[in-house]
Amino acid sequence: MTAEGSFLFQKTIAKTAVSVEIIFKGYTEQLFCSDIEILKLVNSGKSAPDKQNIKLRQYDIFKRRSLIKIIKKGLKIEPNYSFFKEFCSQIFAKTIFNVLKNDFPQFIKNKEKMHFQLEIINKYEYRCLANHDFARSQKDLMVLQFSGSALAGRVYFPWLCRKRVDASFLERTLIHEMEHQLEHLKGLYQEEEKIQQKIKLLSQNPTNHISPGLPYLYETLCNFYTEGLATYLEHKDTAFLTFSLEQISHAKEALLKLSLCDSKTEAEKILLKDFKIKGEDAEYHLGCLMAYFVALTETIRLKKKVTIISAKTKEKLTDLKDLMSFILNSREIRLGKLDEKAWDSAYQMLGNITHHSDFIKTYLKACHELKITQVAVIIDMELYKTLLNNATGNHSELLK
Repeated sequence: MTAEGSFLFQKTIAKTAVSVEIIFKGYTEQLFCSDIEILKLVNSGKSAPDKQNIKLRQYDIFKRRSLIKIIKKGLKIEPNYSFFKEFCSQIFAKTIFNVLKNDFPQFIKNKEKMHFQLEIINKYEYRCLANHDFARSQKDLMVLQFSGSALAGRVYFPWLCRKRVDASFLERTLIHEMEHQLEHLKGLYQEEEKIQQKIKLLSQNPTNHISPGLPYLYETLCNFYTEGLATYLEHKDTAFLTFSLEQISHAKEALLKLSLCDSKTEAEKILLKDFKIKGEDAEYHLGCLMAYFVALTETIRLKKKVTIISAKTKEKLTDLKDLMSFILNSREIRLGKLDEKAWDSAYQMLGNITHHSDFIKTYLKACHELKITQVAVIIDMELYKTLLNNATGNHSELLK
């Protein structure tokens, strides 16, 4: 532990000097103790507490079936803030070192040094359990803000109960945010911010007929690539992903509503309620599926195999040439783990993209090769142009 109260860890990985500094910033002992009481309540096995009285997303962060039996047996858990900070810092640093060595070595490729600055804060909204601070991050510095509540619920509490931590959660979250660091270094977020500033200026002139939903729409379209690719990266070893025609249709309808909305309040409501898949922002899942379909073309090119199962009949697809008819008959399918070479090849291809529209075009090329018809296409250039024209009064060229 450093003199300032932060924790510092250092290790050399593939000739790169890696350092990890963890600072508990805003997640106080009082907040920690409160979270432990909520953890005990949520996993007590008693009638479920009113979710409205628990901070947004905390319930789902904390609820773990594997802990209920242990808590019901009367295990006494006393919060120890000092141990929490030291233990979680060690686990976090160890996870970062393991990810860089085994899962994401390209992140530090050709680098002499890499410093991770992790700030443990009071945050718990879904998909905001971690936040890559691109404004402060640099080529050899990654600044990441992480939810203290998530550490309490996924690392500290399970360790006290079962001597286990949710290592997969930490690994997937770190990989996801590391991908955002690479996107930041490519200039993607800086370019997006320029367009958002342009939208803000255009919106000040009522004769431009800019929809209040345009800033949200443009961010969502950008996220199809940035969040989609990061989600694809974190799900490399996931057993199955769900592809649903109903979810795709619903998402398209929500995007069209967003492009035509009349107020900021309506835009936020659409994103909070309509543009969701199983509680998460839809562009994460749909963007990941777009990347997956690109990987399917690599699977064919490399003559590899993948397991795809009908959610309805449990029937397996035997030939990717029949994928479209299989989708139509099943309506919902489970996409299995990809061959590593096919997965890597697709990631290398997609990682070179510098604009979300090029990501859509690459995905559409894959759909063409796979003979995927309109009903199963997540987004095409016609819909893309319609959305932007709706939100700009048929003047999408203003965004160039």
